[in-house]
Amino acid sequence: MSDDDLIVRHAEHFLSRLDRLNTREVDLALNLYRDPDLLRAVLQQVSLPEAAERVAISLADPRRGPFIVVTRDGHFVTCLAEGMSVGTLPVVARGQLDALAHKVTTLRDRMAEAERLTGADGSDRACGRLLRRLLVQADSVSREEFLAVSAWEPLLAPVFMNLYLEMSCELPLIATQLRRLKSTRKRAGEALHQYWNLVHAAGHLALLATMGGEQEHYRAITENTPEARAALAHPLTNTGVTRFILIGAWSAGRLGKQLLPAYKRALGDDVSFFELMDTIFALLAIGRRTSRLRGEIAKALHAAPTTARTPHAQRLREVVGDAVEAMCAAAVEMLDTDDTKLDDWVVKVGLSLLGHDNDPAPPADVPPDVARAVVFHSYTDGLTDSRRAAQSLAFVAAAVRGPPEQFYFERDVLEALHRPWEPSRTELLLAPHRKVERAANQPVRRAKAPGPNEPCFCGSGKKYKKCCRP
Repeated sequence: MSDDDLIVRHAEHFLSRLDRLNTREVDLALNLYRDPDLLRAVLQQVSLPEAAERVAISLADPRRGPFIVVTRDGHFVTCLAEGMSVGTLPVVARGQLDALAHKVTTLRDRMAEAERLTGADGSDRACGRLLRRLLVQADSVSREEFLAVSAWEPLLAPVFMNLYLEMSCELPLIATQLRRLKSTRKRAGEALHQYWNLVHAAGHLALLATMGGEQEHYRAITENTPEARAALAHPLTNTGVTRFILIGAWSAGRLGKQLLPAYKRALGDDVSFFELMDTIFALLAIGRRTSRLRGEIAKALHAAPTTARTPHAQRLREVVGDAVEAMCAAAVEMLDTDDTKLDDWVVKVGLSLLGHDNDPAPPADVPPDVARAVVFHSYTDGLTDSRRAAQSLAFVAAAVRGPPEQFYFERDVLEALHRPWEPSRTELLLAPHRKVERAANQPVRRAKAPGPNEPCFCGSGKKYKKCCRP
């Protein structure tokens, strides 16, 4: 009997055994039967024993079934009713099936969008134009364009990561130089525009590099310096601007557990407030995405205000100890905050940014996903005072479970809301650090000493001349 005859025979047998399933299970089984490409794509992502020629896919309970039995390359064999044994066949659980099928379906949609934007032939020139948009016109990338590029993520994730890491090394250095320039000069204006594009491009690449949760490449890059794993999001968080704080935290959350030891250690090593806040954001993101790690993360955050392994880290806690304690406590609380409650609040904030804060009900013409994207596009200072930092924590908690495309507007909305670049826009990215630098450079004013017969300033109640006067 030929292979084709065998496949037809198996298919006929499978269809004749559908009466072993209930109506809902029949629908699922037939959907898989009619979409063999989807089934094969799912099986390619499952780790199967090399000797296994057949696989049982659970349609409900992973032990009791019912099951459909397929060959390793995706051809249908039979159906097994609930309670029937699969013997020694490896089993794909229903939850695993749903997750993988969703991933494959999403990838299909992205590939279709990429084909629509680049043409059916997917020419190198059209693909190059699409990638160039991420780098040259980086602040005006639409959701459709991002989704199209993300279709290449399974293949190009390591490339995206390498590009992001190269850019992230440059960002802090360039920002420091720009804060010393006068933006009125032509040369400074060009530099400001380049930095604006570079920050946005780094944000796109961070999302593309981490959206698949692929950890091996980043683990290999940081194998010799595992402490560097806690620096993944810092170049974006270091801008102090809400949009990039959220993208950085989202990216750290996607890589998850492998970053946890480095970020826990960073809680006791960080020597600047921006570094420490980046660590807190990342830990919150990891905990929100991976519930089994929340207890460990909460314990680390509770201990953080009094944990310092170096004199410089101790000095930071002495200077801003109250703020550190408040932010750690808020992060712990956010770990278990209800998703719906956070989403509703973010939508409300987004509507207020659009000028609808006096309307008690959301306007019918502003969909919730647009309101969310308005918040996630904000270039406001998200770090330099306690209220803004606490708000950034809540935004992180709301964003980390969402898809990467939540950070983008659809094309028609983008065209309505996009503002052309001007130097003042880059100033928004430099403002948080400038605010901190101005505060640090304020001259220290010596308190005027009291007169010899006036009460001493130490509070002893004695005259100054008989107490602390030299």
